Amino acid sequence: MGSKYSSRTLSNTCQSSVLHEIPEDLIIVILIHVPAQDVVQNCVLVCHHFRDIISRPTLWKRKCELEKKHIPGFVKPEDFKLIFFFNPYSRNLIKNPCALEGLQHWKVIQNGGDRFQVQKEKHGSQDVTQTDMIQDWSGLVIKKWATSYGACEKSQMIDLREEGVLAEVLDNIKPPIYISEWYAARRDCACHYELEVRLLSGSKKQLDRFTFEDDIPQWTGGEWKKVEHMFPDYKTGVRFIEFRHLGVDRQFWAGHYGPKFTLSTVKFTFEMNT
Repeated sequence: MGSKYSSRTLSNTCQSSVLHEIPEDLIIVILIHVPAQDVVQNCVLVCHHFRDIISRPTLWKRKCELEKKHIPGFVKPEDFKLIFFFNPYSRNLIKNPCALEGLQHWKVIQNGGDRFQVQKEKHGSQDVTQTDMIQDWSGLVIKKWATSYGACEKSQMIDLREEGVLAEVLDNIKPPIYISEWYAARRDCACHYELEVRLLSGSKKQLDRFTFEDDIPQWTGGEWKKVEHMFPDYKTGVRFIEFRHLGVDRQFWAGHYGPKFTLSTVKFTFEMNT
């Protein structure tokens, strides 16, 4: 009379028994070096013991620490996994902040004159390597958007929920929101630059706003400048951040003599007591 257990069932039972004998700390040490997608898609299927370990905060805290992802003190242990995958509280939330992907991720509102142009060389302005700009960017290349004699304007809408930011953090903790951008004029052409950042509710109602404008006369520009602002204590209900900038040359010259801008930044900062 045959056994009621198949050889496959016995094999799986033996494997499960062996895995249970491995110390949990050792399993965590192994898993923190496994790519996260493999952990959640494959390793979780190995056995119930692995699944339980993967579901606990300890593993995800260790993976965050290994990859130097900032864990704010207010984050609950059950949210360590969210922190690992989204890293919302320490990275720049702007996508394509320095034109490396052209206009991708940006909504073009106006594209006047000879339209937006992505530039790598200095083209009448200061060399970026001679500025503090390189401290704000870890990449090897910094490109910028140059504007023209017709207004060139674009914006980006950040959905904080999609970026992994918890509503209770925005409403109760309210970590300061830092925004910045670098801009420059050509030395030989007068121009106008604008930056507007709005904090919006879930229904896109404006809750707070920062604006900045600069009119640069001919023969006075060329140097890169950084505009920055902090939203330290915003209203409850922030769910979106809209980042909009505009440039136009004031002398109506064909080509790209308007201001240029790059390294658009929106991120949470913990330099202030949160």
